[in-house]
Amino acid sequence: MLLVIAATLSLVSGCATKPYVMIIDGMKIRQGTFAYYYGYSYATYYSTYGDSTVTYYALTNVSQHVAIYRLFEQYGLELTEEDEQSIEDARQAKIDELGGQAGYAAFLKTIGLTDKLYREILAITPMYNKLKEYLYGEGGSEYMSEEEVRQIYADLYAHEVHIFISTADVETTEDQDALYALAEEAHDRAVAGENFTDLILEYGDDAYMAEYPEDGYYLAEGDSGSDVIDEALFNLEVGEISDVVTTSNGFFIYKRLPIEEDYLDSVFADGTMYDSYIDTSLSYYLMDVMTDYDIVYYETFYEVDFTTAAAAFMMTGTSSTGSSTTGTPTTGTPTTGTTSN
Repeated sequence: MLLVIAATLSLVSGCATKPYVMIIDGMKIRQGTFAYYYGYSYATYYSTYGDSTVTYYALTNVSQHVAIYRLFEQYGLELTEEDEQSIEDARQAKIDELGGQAGYAAFLKTIGLTDKLYREILAITPMYNKLKEYLYGEGGSEYMSEEEVRQIYADLYAHEVHIFISTADVETTEDQDALYALAEEAHDRAVAGENFTDLILEYGDDAYMAEYPEDGYYLAEGDSGSDVIDEALFNLEVGEISDVVTTSNGFFIYKRLPIEEDYLDSVFADGTMYDSYIDTSLSYYLMDVMTDYDIVYYETFYEVDFTTAAAAFMMTGTSSTGSSTTGTPTTGTPTTGTTSN
């Protein structure tokens, strides 16, 4: 999920600003702090999306962490001794991963971080968790019960079975027309009330549907990758059968089924789905805060080659660096106002 940032691309000159590369919502960001986010984003996204997206993700990560820091302070939250210990444990794990203090020092130097800044980066995870509990925990202003989330999930998804007639091997228009006629024949029989499962087995080319013709699929809008399919499926009432849906892969005939309680039980059994939804909700919450942020760039930003920081991540991997901005915390935190050593 990409978070929108309203960035004011301004230049601020002056030799005294060299340790900093930008100001986000009035908060100065150190060169090493941004380099950390850039290095992580480069190692994670460059091979797939290219350099422009790397910069975008780095800016998004930094802005998200400014938002977390601002809200953490605004709501008067504090880290506990246990949280502080988790930060130290994460730091020590990185030292061990890098083979000791010498490797750790080289890692920081490559990125341009100090030990203090890196501790601040590690602090974002417990800060994020505290913020999530404050807002979305029981009694919080954004609290949602598991039953509420379960109903939202049920409303967002369509349970369907379908007859799929593939056009993968079609070579002529005549072949295409013949398969469409076959799809219309299957559709007419389905609408006439014949057993849909039997028709799947007789006509269908979907291997999963052939093996599980009564189970079908659960799809949210967009999951199919086809607007045509979404329009046909999500306009059906439970029990209704669609017209023949023409796609580049073949012809579909959908029947919409009710959402099964047993399925919802399995989805929410271990709490993962509920936690994921809350993380996504917090991501949107942060996005709303970040939308109004201005980003002001120092000249230093354009003078630094941040790709050198990527080397530290490419060599050590990204396993202990956190995650992208898709609802879970990235392991980074902004500098604390105007000074950070």
